[in-house]
Amino acid sequence: MNLNDYETKYSAIYQAFSETVRFILKKAFQTAESLPRPQSIQYRAKGIESLRRCLAEEGKQSTQTLELDRRDLAGVE
Repeated sequence: MNLNDYETKYSAIYQAFSETVRFILKKAFQTAESLPRPQSIQYRAKGIESLRRCLAEEGKQSTQTLELDRRDLAGVE
């Protein structure tokens, strides 16, 4: 996958993936009454401008293996 593919096709998939992981974590915390609950669970797909900057810093703007070069395309915390 290259940067254009991520922007046009896959960023929405990564966003949906991070939302799904957040949902699962929320349900897990709700059912595990003995665990302290976080105030919030944040999620996101990597923004395209941030991704462009990271790739430029690494000299990888024309990468065809974006998913291997950047491991932080989606996150939940």
